[in-house]
Amino acid sequence: MTREHDEDRDALEELEGEAFEGHLKPEDVLAEPEPPTEEERPWGAPAPVVTDEGVYGTLPPRRPSFDEYQRESRPRRNTGLRLAGTALAVAAGLWLLVFSASQASSETVARPALESLLDTMVGLPELLELHHDEIAEVSGDATVPGYPLAITIPAEEVAAGPEHWREVLLEQSSALLYQEGPSALSSGEDTGGGGTFSTSGGVKLLMSNLTESRHASLAFLVWPLGLAAIVAAIAVIALGPSFSRFVTLGVSTAVAGFPAIGLGILSWLIVTFVGSDGSALADTAHSIASDLAWSPLRNGLTFVVTGLVVAVLARLLASVFRAPAAASRRREAYEDYE
Repeated sequence: MTREHDEDRDALEELEGEAFEGHLKPEDVLAEPEPPTEEERPWGAPAPVVTDEGVYGTLPPRRPSFDEYQRESRPRRNTGLRLAGTALAVAAGLWLLVFSASQASSETVARPALESLLDTMVGLPELLELHHDEIAEVSGDATVPGYPLAITIPAEEVAAGPEHWREVLLEQSSALLYQEGPSALSSGEDTGGGGTFSTSGGVKLLMSNLTESRHASLAFLVWPLGLAAIVAAIAVIALGPSFSRFVTLGVSTAVAGFPAIGLGILSWLIVTFVGSDGSALADTAHSIASDLAWSPLRNGLTFVVTGLVVAVLARLLASVFRAPAAASRRREAYEDYE
């Protein structure tokens, strides 16, 4: 017993000597070591020890977490995708607005509308019937008295009768109004000097927007805006992972349709005020403007519905194809964990 005690005391003295030489205190030598830090312990928490007396350490969960095997986050790429999606929504929205206005002011749409307005405003059938004899007696090109445009009936068309005269006058008049606007009307037969929300003011505003110069200005903007939208769509496809790119494309397309819908609704509200006096000219202008307002509404609804369908389908396909891939990754991760 004494011998063992002497050996323990010699060992303690030896440790104390080593501690003094290393400038350590005996209590530091005999104290329990501090647990390693995360940098010193690259493989995670130490494995637990199970003994008859109990468990030392922390047991792993019954369903282990595989966070380390998940796809690494890409904050820069996600930010780029969001910016590209926003740029696509803005560019496509502006393009759709300009395209709808350009479509409404195109010659194939504008000239029939101008013919209807002019026919109602002048009362052309009654005017031709009133001056039938005067026109029929003319040997050369015939001028219609009281007609507000400098248009004549060609000599070879005079013998055709009032119905043909009407077609010739409206065709030539719509071409002139489309080129020059309401300024081509003679001063005595203008649409009037009422406000914008009066019938005369509304008709003049409608005519001034159905011109070749307005269509050319809008058509000039269609191509650069369309090119910007295409570039933004390519960026979305390039930056988006898997089906997320199509979800972003669909959402951006749907958002781009709302400004056109707003323009159509606003145009319809203005048309309602214009056609408030119940006259024949107001009814004609109301009908024409309603048809023109339907163009941005139709285009906007098409974008919204198409975008939502693409986004929903992409989301469903992503969930369908993601489940087997996720199960495979979990299986591989579990095998690595074991």
